[in-house]
Amino acid sequence: TYTIRCKAPNWSWSLPLPAGTYDFRVSRGSYAAAARVNLLPLEYLAAEGVNVSEPLNDLVLDEEPGLTVSGMVTINGETPTKDSAYCSDSRNLEDSIAVVSFLEKAKGYAGTYTIRCKAPNWSWSLPLPAGTYDFRVSRGSYAAAAHVNLLPLDYLAAANVVIP
Repeated sequence: TYTIRCKAPNWSWSLPLPAGTYDFRVSRGSYAAAARVNLLPLEYLAAEGVNVSEPLNDLVLDEEPGLTVSGMVTINGETPTKDSAYCSDSRNLEDSIAVVSFLEKAKGYAGTYTIRCKAPNWSWSLPLPAGTYDFRVSRGSYAAAAHVNLLPLDYLAAANVVIP
């Protein structure tokens, strides 16, 4: 794992690797949202089967373009419940009450979207590259405090969703 920091010029990186064949994956860092980084909100395979037998310069890890995918979490077609008093308290607006995770097995794209107390109608929206995804839903860190009525497990909400 190599972390690119804000001070890195032109998103450049360098690290020593022993000879071998490598897959390079890219994901957003911990402060990507605060730094307004425009990488997709998922981990993706940027270069596969790269043979490193001597110094390798200027390897470009290119990101596929993403299409906006949006939706909402429901329980049997109904909006899940949450404690409106808890979720309207300014100290709790950012609390995680649900997590939508997504996985594209063929390309190895994986990521999560956190639904927060302040989210209207349990909605979510994010850019995803083309692929066939499984979407899962689980309770967020503050689901119990917010009296969320989602099942207390990670469940498959939608399978084999094609993003063209």
